[in-house]
Amino acid sequence: TFAQTWTILAEEDNITSAVSSHVSITVANDVPYVVYAEGTTTGATSGIAKVKKLNGAIWEQVGGDLSALAVSFTRIYSDKNGKLYVTYIDNNSATTTNKLAVKTYNTTNLAWEPLIAGNEYVSALAVTLGTNPAGACNVRSSLAFDSNNVPYITYSANGVPYVMKFDGS
Repeated sequence: TFAQTWTILAEEDNITSAVSSHVSITVANDVPYVVYAEGTTTGATSGIAKVKKLNGAIWEQVGGDLSALAVSFTRIYSDKNGKLYVTYIDNNSATTTNKLAVKTYNTTNLAWEPLIAGNEYVSALAVTLGTNPAGACNVRSSLAFDSNNVPYITYSANGVPYVMKFDGS
């Protein structure tokens, strides 16, 4: 009699067609949005980042894939105006391994874009603890907005904490 009641909006293949991980949710303008890494396998730590929103009873993809492959720790946020932001760890190549990326959704061209054209990375260093990114499954970043919708981000790179404010450049 003391149990909470929750309405199921999606389960299993309602959202994704493959094993997924690193799921996060935000609600913008009364619409739920989820981000996740799709295509992960048992023991793997990364997959292709996708965002979907609930449209009636159907979950539909928002924009294209956020990445070609190999991302982890995906998180989605919305500012006070409903603008969407996604953060993730890029595990793709030797030059970008484990860097923190931030993208926002452009409602004009319906695409995910870096805050600064051509540079999606917030961190210059790996945003991991030690050499095993799968070893410590903690949230490696957090994003918040001030009253003017200016984004602030926190993360830890090689064990050193950072707090940053986006100044437009």
